[in-house]
Amino acid sequence: MAWDYGITNPEDDATVKMLTVSPSGNTLFHSTRENTVDVWEIGTGRLLCTCPGIFCGTSDDGAILITNTPAGLKLWETQSGLERESAAVSTELFQFHQRTIPFANRFKLSLELRDSLGLNDPQVVNVEHDLRYYPALDAWALAPDNRSLVVTLSGEIAGQDWASGQCIDLASGTRRFKFKVNKYQSVPPINFSVEHNQLLISDDIYHLAIFDLTSGRSTREVWVNGFTNVAATTVFDPWLVAVAVWEPTQSAAVTPFSVQILNVEHLIGGRMQRAGVEAVLPEDQAVLDLVCAPDGVHLASLLSNGVIHWWNLERGKIEAAFEMAVNPE
Repeated sequence: MAWDYGITNPEDDATVKMLTVSPSGNTLFHSTRENTVDVWEIGTGRLLCTCPGIFCGTSDDGAILITNTPAGLKLWETQSGLERESAAVSTELFQFHQRTIPFANRFKLSLELRDSLGLNDPQVVNVEHDLRYYPALDAWALAPDNRSLVVTLSGEIAGQDWASGQCIDLASGTRRFKFKVNKYQSVPPINFSVEHNQLLISDDIYHLAIFDLTSGRSTREVWVNGFTNVAATTVFDPWLVAVAVWEPTQSAAVTPFSVQILNVEHLIGGRMQRAGVEAVLPEDQAVLDLVCAPDGVHLASLLSNGVIHWWNLERGKIEAAFEMAVNPE
């Protein structure tokens, strides 16, 4: 059976999270176009190291990084970039969803969960679906509640395309709830709110849906003009959501790209409900990924040119820009 981690180019594959901040808030990880991971020290803006492979997980303190490489899963010291043996790493520093990596057989609708530290035996999860719909797995991710696996699927029936998603309970292996996925757009990123136990997903054109992971209840469905499928919830307020937006402008001097902070507690409109815009953070490039920092004050945005902006949400200003130095030829 061919198990696939779903890795080609991080920008083309929704199973790969391009930006991650360590739970300690000290370290920023960037999965690059070259299938490597840049490790940035947030306090100083210093590039600590670049490790081969695709980001899989990190220890709570950000000191150890797990990547998937052509040679298999590898562990790295983020301060030095040196490889570590799994037996020499304290398992208490890793949460289940950070150390456990899902590998999928896309067309058999199966996922094997492999513990990179060897604490648990591999677990196979089968996705329930009617095979008459010719389904295939598109994206998959373990939720930070350490109890849920979220997948999206697509296929066709009677010549018509369809797409959907599921949240699967890991203890029982059964489906907890289903959700819609927009069949007309590229595979949507699977976004989570760690602090609020939420799933954020695009379920229609310009439509952001927020689900409670435990109950499966849809807490909000919001229309967002120019929504590009990238979203993150602020840490202290579950109703403040950052979204990446592209909106055409009449003037070439005005950037069409921005990160908008929406208040989804108070919605306006009828069938197409919208959230109030609390702040607009202009960007000069398309935004590929967003992540809110554990301090509740900062947000990182990854631009299409590879630059990462470190925003102060209270001031609405960029505090730092993380980018690779270019050596003159």
